[in-house]
Amino acid sequence: EATVGVADAGAAAVLELLFETPKFHVTCVTDVEAVDMCGCMKNTVTLACGFAEACGWGGNTKAAIIRHGMLEIAAFLAEFLPDDRPGRGDLRSLMMEACGIGDLVLSCTYGRGRMLASEFAAQGGKKTWAQLEDEKMGGMRIPDWHNVQEVYALLNSRGRLEAYPLLARTYAIAFAGAAPASIADALRGPNKGAPRPAAASDYPLGLDGQTALVTGAASGLGRQIAVRLARDC
Repeated sequence: EATVGVADAGAAAVLELLFETPKFHVTCVTDVEAVDMCGCMKNTVTLACGFAEACGWGGNTKAAIIRHGMLEIAAFLAEFLPDDRPGRGDLRSLMMEACGIGDLVLSCTYGRGRMLASEFAAQGGKKTWAQLEDEKMGGMRIPDWHNVQEVYALLNSRGRLEAYPLLARTYAIAFAGAAPASIADALRGPNKGAPRPAAASDYPLGLDGQTALVTGAASGLGRQIAVRLARDC
């Protein structure tokens, strides 16, 4: 599926007729600038996923990066796109379209930027992004690492880096020698230094007399939740 940004209703109808097929769905939206910027910004999140892959981290970490990345993309669009742009639409709704969450998940899972970032981390930063492109992309050039530089420069010039920790940490790894594993620091949120309770029992679940279904209770997190439920209930 795909999202097409087109302000003219007549042109939108024609484009839908041209590209819609039984196997390919097209949605036209009027907010052209927001659709364009979604494509730019999702390519900054792909590098973060590549760094995580190089650390040997799995799906939970990638899901967290995608979630944080989506929040930062939405915040960036709301902060920097002009309010009086033609065809302005609801950004929360737009992020649910193929150009938002759809393209973000796809690029972070199968994208070339993700693959190149994983290789960059595996090489210990000893090769430049351009060198890796020459070796791995078969002559293709990708925008991902360039986009990180451009967005970082804008945020830095406005003093707004603290509001975009995932982007800032991605830049630090890609261009300032930070360790790839430090990408996890951007996922801890503003309260990462807050004191934790002495015990989980400080937060009673209040499920007395209730029935709870816990999936995946054979091992790992699911088992821990089941044990906790059995103890507290």
